[in-house]
Amino acid sequence: MKKLSAIILIFLLFSCEKQYEDAIPEGSSIVRSTLYSDLTDDGNIMLQWGDVRICNGFNCIRNEVSASNYELFVKRPGAQNFERVIRLPSGTNQFLFGDVSKGEAYEFFIKSNRAGTSVDSNTVMIIPAEVQEIELVFRLDMSGHALMHPRLSPLGSKVAYVSDVQFTEAGEERRALSLFIWDKEAQQHYLVKRNANQPNWSSDGKRLIYVTTSGLSQSVQGVLPSHLEIFDLEGEEFTLISGGFHQQYLPSFSKDDEQVFFYSDSLNREDFGLWQRDFFGNTSPVFPSFRDPELLAGMSPFYGLDVSQITEMVAVDHLQLFNDRPVYHIFGFDMASGGQKVDLMVSQWSDFSPSFSPVDANKLAFISDRSGISQVWLLDLVSKELKQVTFFSTQKSDYRITKIGSSISWGDDGNSLIFPVSSPRGGRELVKIPL
Repeated sequence: MKKLSAIILIFLLFSCEKQYEDAIPEGSSIVRSTLYSDLTDDGNIMLQWGDVRICNGFNCIRNEVSASNYELFVKRPGAQNFERVIRLPSGTNQFLFGDVSKGEAYEFFIKSNRAGTSVDSNTVMIIPAEVQEIELVFRLDMSGHALMHPRLSPLGSKVAYVSDVQFTEAGEERRALSLFIWDKEAQQHYLVKRNANQPNWSSDGKRLIYVTTSGLSQSVQGVLPSHLEIFDLEGEEFTLISGGFHQQYLPSFSKDDEQVFFYSDSLNREDFGLWQRDFFGNTSPVFPSFRDPELLAGMSPFYGLDVSQITEMVAVDHLQLFNDRPVYHIFGFDMASGGQKVDLMVSQWSDFSPSFSPVDANKLAFISDRSGISQVWLLDLVSKELKQVTFFSTQKSDYRITKIGSSISWGDDGNSLIFPVSSPRGGRELVKIPL
C-alpha cells in the first residue's frame, strides 16, 4: 500500500511539474509559427517552421510564449479536408513529408499547442515537379544597385529595365531610378532617361511607355505626381502622354497599341483605380477605386498590371482583405465585355505581378507566396490548373524574388519565363527558366 501511495505521489508531482512548465502566464499567448515548404533533391517535401514574435526595435513583446508541442496537418491531392499527420515535441522545427506525387497540390499547416490552447500557422501549398535549371540573362553586380520591372521586347532582342544611377546636379550628388535598355546582340546596357520607371513595350517593339517624375515637384497636397511618357526608339524622341497633378503607375499598351491602361488616383488622392487613355487625350476609368477602408496604411496597393496581346483582358493585382488578412489578389477586366471584372486568382495567399502568355490566351504567369516564400507559378485560366515553376529553397542560400519591382516576361515563343532575382552571390540578376 505504501509502495502504491509513493507511485501515485510521484505521478502527481510529475503531472504538476508538467502543468507548471506548460502553463501560459496570465496575459500571455502562444506565439504563432510561420511555415515554409521546400522540395528536396529526391522530390519529397521538407517543412520548416519558426516562431515569429512582434518586436519594436530591439525589444520583443514578452507576452508570447513558445508551444509545448506541434501538430502537422495535410490536405492531400483531391481531398476536401485536412488530416493530422503527426504530433511533434517542443523544439522541433522541421519534418520530411515523403511519398508525394508530382504535379499534385499539397497543403500544410502547423498547430502550436500549450496548456489546452492552440494557434494555427499560415497554410502553405506546394506542387512537386521536376526542378528546371535557371539560366542567367544578365547580372548587375554593383553593390546596392536595383534591377526592377524588366520587360523583354516582343522580338526578344532587348530588355527594358529600371536601375539606379548616381549623378551630380546643382553641385549635389543625387541618385535616381532610371530607365535602361539592354541589347542582347551587343551585350550592352544603355541609359534612356533618369527619373523613369515601370517600362512596357508596344506590340511592335518600337516604343516604350513608362512613368516619369523628371522635372516634377510636389503638388499642393504634398504628393509628387507622376506622368506617362513614350520613348520612340527609332526616332529617339520623348513624348508626354499623360500629365497632371495626380499619380499614374504601371502603364501598358492595349493589344492594338491604340490605348494605354494604367493605375491612377485621378478621382481621389492615393485611391487608385484602373484607367484607360487613348492617343487623342480621352481618359476614362475602367474601375474607379480598389480602396478597402479596413486596410492598414503603409502597404503598397498594387505591384503589377498586364494586358493580353491575344484577348482584350487586362490583369491587375491589388491589396484586399481575405479572412481579415491583407493579401494581393489578381483580377481581370474583360474589355470585350465592357470592362467586366472577373476573379483570376483570389486566395488566402498573396498573388501578384500577373503576366499573360503571348501565344496561349489561357496561360497566366504570376508570383505567389503560397509555398511560404515568393515563387513563380503558372495558371490555366480555363481549367484553373496550377503549376509551380520555381522551387527556391529556404534551407540554403538561394535566389529570392522580391515584390518591389517584380515582373515576368515570356521568352522563346512562350516557352520560358524571365524575371529578376536577388542572387545568392550578391547583386541582382535577370534569369530565365524553361517551361
